[in-house]
Amino acid sequence: MITERRKQMLNKRANFEHYFWRTTAQQEIDLIETENNRISGFEIKWNPGKKTKIPDKFGQAYPDAEVRSIAPDDYLQWLL
Repeated sequence: MITERRKQMLNKRANFEHYFWRTTAQQEIDLIETENNRISGFEIKWNPGKKTKIPDKFGQAYPDAEVRSIAPDDYLQWLL
């Protein structure tokens, strides 16, 4: 899904940069997108019922970042 997202952004000629975020304690965010100093994080879950927990350290480091969960029932909207 990350590769498809990157392809869509390239096709739109969007000016996004993509990153992965992980602490030494193995807390992680699957995909980070930055555009114009705006940070968005995405947690990709195959089980839509699984609750997404945003790592405390990420929230402390990037308090203005938006983080959302992507599941099979809404991934197409996210890709497009």
